[in-house]
Amino acid sequence: MLSHIVVLSLAGFIIGLSKAGFGGFAGIVVGPMLALWLPPREALGLMLPLLIAGDLFSVPYYWGKWDSRNLLLLAIPSLIGIAVGGRILAGIPDELLKRLIGGIALVFSIGQLARERLGDRAAAWHLKPIHGVIAGFATGIFSTMAHLGGLPVVFYLLPQRLPAITFVATSVWLFFFVNLAKVPVYVRNGLITMHEVTTVARLLPATAIGALSGVWLRKRVSDRVVNVVVLVLTVITAIKLVVAP
Repeated sequence: MLSHIVVLSLAGFIIGLSKAGFGGFAGIVVGPMLALWLPPREALGLMLPLLIAGDLFSVPYYWGKWDSRNLLLLAIPSLIGIAVGGRILAGIPDELLKRLIGGIALVFSIGQLARERLGDRAAAWHLKPIHGVIAGFATGIFSTMAHLGGLPVVFYLLPQRLPAITFVATSVWLFFFVNLAKVPVYVRNGLITMHEVTTVARLLPATAIGALSGVWLRKRVSDRVVNVVVLVLTVITAIKLVVAP
């Protein structure tokens, strides 16, 4: 029982840490970590209210600082992706869902490595609105299936060389919108019940501590160090999910 509380509190803490703008990549380890510890549907159902709680700590700061064109271009097709992801969730067996969460986490990790290797070369890409539509659609599916929808957004926004505050604000508000849009899909599929809601309520202090810690650590620890640690943990956890008997 104690280990269960520790794992859940750690998940809340990491989400708060990530949402505070410190190690924005850090949140990707939470989904695979919970899916390794809990049944995959329960893990997804617990994580969504945690993500929304984390969003509430960050969205007020970024109010009005987003890029309206990019936000709409990504948000509208994400709704279609969420609907598709919801249909998949309705029919997929738990064991396959667990492996799928691990597989998406591995793809995300490889994509993150590719993004870092590309560096400034990504800025030379000439993106069109259709790429934003595709990125939004992919974000909706991956976010619904595993809460791992960030990579398509990064690959679409990064080459545009938006001001840092605009880039972050657009991403933060997009995922706040996406997470809220996933709630009815999760409720309909039985992933969110009163059990998940009451559990998340008990984890809010851990999420708040994570957010405050993120603000403090931001000035003291490099994002690169955090990203390397998180990437290693995510890959190990994802492989365990994929190969688990």
